[in-house]
Amino acid sequence: MRRSDVLRQGSGRLVRLGLVAMASLLANFVLTLGLTEFAGLAPKWSFAIALAAVFTGNFFSTRHWVFRDRLREGEAWRQFRVCIAVSLAFRIGEWTAFLLLVERLGFDYRIAFCLVVPLSFLVKAGVYDRFVFR
Repeated sequence: MRRSDVLRQGSGRLVRLGLVAMASLLANFVLTLGLTEFAGLAPKWSFAIALAAVFTGNFFSTRHWVFRDRLREGEAWRQFRVCIAVSLAFRIGEWTAFLLLVERLGFDYRIAFCLVVPLSFLVKAGVYDRFVFR
């Protein structure tokens, strides 16, 4: 494969991952906001529920759309298991950072959300590329 093809494939993957991330960010934010403001849940629980709810859609869209050039028969369950472990580690890290910012440092939960989630995306993009959907 030519270098230009590799770059085009990689940049297309990054754009698709960015679109999935933006949709996830929006879904997570709307769920967190809605569960906090309208359902009356504490922000820490709203955020936890939102993170869990968006996970499954993220896996399927990431596997079948973002990394569609890496689909292999028999790899789905391995990728799903690795994705669960990676996502769980990231979610625990995100939730811990969110709690630290909100409950210890007094940040508004909306600002904490906007700090935690995008930073996590940047790190997770590299982990997905190198370890999950390889």
